[in-house]
Amino acid sequence: MKHNLLNRLPLLIVFYVFIGLFSWFAFFKPSYATPVVKTPPRADLGLIEASQLPDICGLTVVECESENPVKAIEKAAKKYDVDEKVMLALAKCESQMGKMMVGDHGQSYGLFQIHLGYHPEITKEQAMDFEWSAEWTAKQIKAGRINLWSCAKKI
Repeated sequence: MKHNLLNRLPLLIVFYVFIGLFSWFAFFKPSYATPVVKTPPRADLGLIEASQLPDICGLTVVECESENPVKAIEKAAKKYDVDEKVMLALAKCESQMGKMMVGDHGQSYGLFQIHLGYHPEITKEQAMDFEWSAEWTAKQIKAGRINLWSCAKKI
């Protein structure tokens, strides 16, 4: 019996190491993870209505303003004759419709995660402004530059 147990010891060690690593990877949550805002989906494209928007003040790094991203997107899409659903889906994918979201290690800002390193002509304040960033994004989409956003592949 003792001999049989010694033969299985390496196998038992490998098994327990595997279980330990699996548990660590399965439950490890990185400290830099962005909080996810849960919102009820709309029937079409899983988008959300203006009335269903979450309180984004809890996610802000700057003071929260009482602006509506959906209205800004609708206005810009109409002005530049761009598909509103594409812009809404892009904003939802890039920032979960949250104006003050910061990404790419502090390089991308706002509703559409405008990367200031690639667009030095844009200020942080402009990127964080719903109306300005919606208009800028609509112009880019109209000009055929939707591929500026990594989320465009998912739309």
